[in-house]
Amino acid sequence: MNKEVNKIKNFWWIPLGGILIVGIILGFFFDLSTAIQMYTPNNLFGTAIEYIGSVPGYTLVGFAGPLLYLAFRYSEKKWVKYLGFAAFFAIPLASGLVLGYDVFYDKLKYLGLLGGAVVVLGLDALMFTLFRHAKPKEALKDAFILAISFAVTFILVFALKHIIERPRYIYVIDHPDAFRPLFDLSSNIKDADKDLLNSFPSGHCAFAGTFILFPILCKHSRRLKYHEGGVFIMACLWIAIVMLGRMISGYHYLSDTSFGALIGVAVSFLTNFLSQFIKPTKKEETTNG
Repeated sequence: MNKEVNKIKNFWWIPLGGILIVGIILGFFFDLSTAIQMYTPNNLFGTAIEYIGSVPGYTLVGFAGPLLYLAFRYSEKKWVKYLGFAAFFAIPLASGLVLGYDVFYDKLKYLGLLGGAVVVLGLDALMFTLFRHAKPKEALKDAFILAISFAVTFILVFALKHIIERPRYIYVIDHPDAFRPLFDLSSNIKDADKDLLNSFPSGHCAFAGTFILFPILCKHSRRLKYHEGGVFIMACLWIAIVMLGRMISGYHYLSDTSFGALIGVAVSFLTNFLSQFIKPTKKEETTNG
């Protein structure tokens, strides 16, 4: 078995996953007491994370579009080239619109959708300048890793939110009897805003967890090549920052943030790990080589 996949060493994932599992276990016993101690109303840091915490994850999945362009640009078939060119703009645009709806729409409406699209398109354009030397077959493989990881994470998070309907701490402050410990599926709250009943798991932290795949792009950059370890640590720090911001703001408990991040990290690891078993056909090697 390979010791690393896409330049990410397998053992790098172990301490990160272990810390998140410990966070879930501690949250089972100390969610409420931790929330009481950490909650800081009108906190600028928590507000900032509310808006930008998911941006790296949405930007990373949006970059699947430019990667598809890099994969198809030398194809002998014109329709494949056109498909790559369309993906260059369509996938970041779609990712940005979903970001705008998920994060900004409640407060900014359609301006929020536009803002999300502009942010992701702009950041992906900057990333393209950094990773534009990607080899076609590697770009194609990485595009699928990013897209599949984010899509599975997105589906799992929103399915669990609607199934469990855990009240957020900011709701529990005024309704103490509404607190429910981790995995308590009982739901008898009918008069609350749905947004106040989807604390578990944290979507922001889950999408921050998918950012852990950023190191797989380092091999495409002359500046970042051989710096995968440092980039992996940077992604871990971002996950921790987002977790802290969501707890301080009162939107999530320790177990919410730990479980959300674990979903993003675990799905990313599994997708990346399985990608090593995908071997290009001889025809693909000839075309992309």
